[in-house]
Amino acid sequence: MPTGLTQDAGWEIGVSRTIHRPPQAVWEFITGPEGVAL
Repeated sequence: MPTGLTQDAGWEIGVSRTIHRPPQAVWEFITGPEGVAL
């Protein structure tokens, strides 16, 4: 099973730090070209 794929919930992203950014800005980065490339 690939990393991040769970048996019941589908795909999961783990975050280990709190950052001082609005949730919408973080989500746009993660799902945008720069975040996907990571």
